[in-house]
Amino acid sequence: MPVIKVNNLQYPLRPGPNRLGSGEDADVKVEGDRVRGIQAIIDVASDSNVVIRRIGTSADVRVNGITLVDPTPLIHGDKVEISGNELLYADDSKSGYTTAFVSPSDSAAFVQKRPRASRATKATGGRLVSLVDGKEYAIPDAGITIGREASADVVVAQGEVSRKHAAVVPVGTGYEIRDYSANGVFVNGTRVEQLQLLRRSDVISIGTEDFRFYADVRSTPPLSAVAQLEATTASRPAVSKSTASVPVVRPANTVKVAPQVARPSGAARVAPSVAEFSSAVTVEAPVPKQALVDAGEPIRPGFLAWVWAIVALAVVAAAPFFLLNH
Repeated sequence: MPVIKVNNLQYPLRPGPNRLGSGEDADVKVEGDRVRGIQAIIDVASDSNVVIRRIGTSADVRVNGITLVDPTPLIHGDKVEISGNELLYADDSKSGYTTAFVSPSDSAAFVQKRPRASRATKATGGRLVSLVDGKEYAIPDAGITIGREASADVVVAQGEVSRKHAAVVPVGTGYEIRDYSANGVFVNGTRVEQLQLLRRSDVISIGTEDFRFYADVRSTPPLSAVAQLEATTASRPAVSKSTASVPVVRPANTVKVAPQVARPSGAARVAPSVAEFSSAVTVEAPVPKQALVDAGEPIRPGFLAWVWAIVALAVVAAAPFFLLNH
């Protein structure tokens, strides 16, 4: 049976004309200062043939947000607005038990609908576009619900669709689809496991109807926690390890000797302790002069002193012989 729901009240529609508006003669009462008398009539020929028309050109009546001009058939889930008051049309025959159905991925005729280059999105500009009739549904900040129930934002009046089948909700990383159904939600032919982050141009299958998802594209994909940690570590200045990693190489001509430790006079001479050797200092050993000569080094003044000393000794040794002969 077709019905009209106003807030928490439900008005069954009888066969023939049903008057909507204010006043005692209204079959469906829509109260309010903005409503004056009967505004529209719903003609019920049968459960599948229900038409709404307005009374006079001044009546402010909309169906699914579009101003009503000509008589328009009503289908399950249509939203009727009269002077700012929202009414919901429902067909109880569409609200029975949910029946099982064959999933798209189980069907041999199913063609994968996954887009070739889907992209991550921001949590803005979200909308669903029906691939059946082209109707577009904007996704508000509170999200959008899909189901068989007439109160759903997107109504899919099929027996295999649950009353509240799914919802698309904006989250910090984009838009997320959540599955509340018995028969499942499919994105690009793959069943959703409770929830899934959507990408631009994904195809959502609810029953036998498909919806294309769109949203503002994210310029750069969100970093995972591991990637954020790696980026933070890479931005830190490098710590120099030259002091710890480069060994100290001593010259080949140096030796290590123990320091001279002052002792009280008369004290017995003992071997230096380990601590004394551990504080040993490094001094340079003298380099042979011949090595300096071979290396092309200039002769130091100390070498000339040795030459003059030898000459002097030779003169002294020869002096007696010289005196005896004279």
